[in-house]
Parts: sequence; structure tokens; C-alpha cells
Amino acid sequence: MSCKYSTNDIHFSYGSHCVLNGISFSANSGEIIAFLGPNGAGKTTLFNCIIGLFKPSFGSILIDGVDINLLSRKEIARKIAFVPQNHSPSFPYSVKDFIVMGRAPYLSTFSSPKDIDYNIVYEIAENIGITKHLDKAYTNLSGGEMRLVIIARALAQQADILILDEPNLHLDYKNQAQILEKVKVLARQKNLVIFMSIHDPNMASFFADRIIMLSNKGKIMADGLPDKVLTKENIEKLYQMEVEIMEGRNRMKIVIPLIH
Repeated sequence: MSCKYSTNDIHFSYGSHCVLNGISFSANSGEIIAFLGPNGAGKTTLFNCIIGLFKPSFGSILIDGVDINLLSRKEIARKIAFVPQNHSPSFPYSVKDFIVMGRAPYLSTFSSPKDIDYNIVYEIAENIGITKHLDKAYTNLSGGEMRLVIIARALAQQADILILDEPNLHLDYKNQAQILEKVKVLARQKNLVIFMSIHDPNMASFFADRIIMLSNKGKIMADGLPDKVLTKENIEKLYQMEVEIMEGRNRMKIVIPLIH
């Protein structure tokens, strides 16, 4: 595996409020990294820095060894695809037309998608099982189907890095598992780097290769393999609550919150 991405001592503040405080990590091709942390820990802010939307006050971000500040927005979009927490559709585009918007980084100004772009859409739709929805209005889909379509649009960018900000938001348990399983398969097939923020330690344990815990002070509290990071001590410190840890199949951790 080759190093595709690294952050080096990233700091970011909203005014006088420090959100990210010395964040450093690297990621290799084919690696799925889950970010765990309480609300306000800076996960979304970190992702906005990763995609170049926010500029850190200190530190550097490298993609394929190149500082992100040296890249244009179009060049970044060819390297990093982002799936936000929420998307509110304003127009009933067909699913096919919605996904092909992901080809924008490869189109010149005022040009339209060509056959090669739609062929990429068809291939992605087949890979993640949404071909039957291509001619439907995006606004008529269920929550789980919408999430898959948004992921498909991101995949249409053909970037090596895919960022998923709470991909399970508003989904039932079955849809959560199905979407994360598809993401895991894609990471292996396409050799992608995948970053995802997620609130459920159990889902992170099952689907991630590595877990990074972000404390509410904007620092990395733990970084490593799920079975090493998801300890009773770490989880209780991160979320300020008591938990019980059980061993599941294949050494996966099962975290049970203890509510008094």
C-alpha cells in the first residue's frame, strides 16, 4: 500500500474557539478509517479542511505528497470526493442525471456530459445495486436509496479518496449495515482511501480497518486497529459514560452503554 494522504499538525479555530488542535495522521490506499468522537469534537471541520474548503491556521495537508494549497478546486475534486451529512434536493433530477454531476471536475466550462461519462454512471450504479433507480426522480427515493445515490455521485468523480460524513444519518439498522458493506467492498475493489465519521462504535468496529478517536478538545485521543482502540477505558473517556465491552465474532468489539 502507498501513502495517499497525510495531515501534519493541523490547527483550526472559529474565532477564539480552537476546534482542531495538532491533528496528524496518514492514510494508505485501500484503507477505511472511521473517526469517532462526541458532537463538537471537530470531525466535520476536519473533513472540511481535508477537502480544502477550510484552511487550517497551522499545519499542512498532503495528497500524493503535494500540498493541497497548491491544487486548484478542480484538481482537488479529482482526488477527493465528499458525501456530506445532509443533502436537500431542490429539483427532481433523475438519478442518472444526479450521479453524472460527479463528472463535473472532468468537464470544461459549459460543456455537457458525454457517453463516456454516462458509461461511468452505469458502471457505478451496477456496482452498488441502484441500476433500477436510474430513471426515477431522485426526490422520490427512500432515505437509504438517496444515500446510495449520493455515494454514487461521489464515486463518479473517480477520486482515490472518499469522505463520508455520517453516512448512516437517518437510516435504519439494516440500511446502515448495507451501505457500509457496499462502501467496504468498494474500498477493496477500487483501492480507495475512505474516511468516515460515525457515532456507533460497533459499526466502526465491524467496517473500519482503523479507528481514530477525536476528543472534545480537538485532539487525537487514540489511533489504531479497532480491537486496540475500542477499549472500555478509551470509550468511557471519549463519551463520558460507562460502557461494557464484549467480544464478538472475529474479535470484533461489541460496546454496550450502561444507562443509569
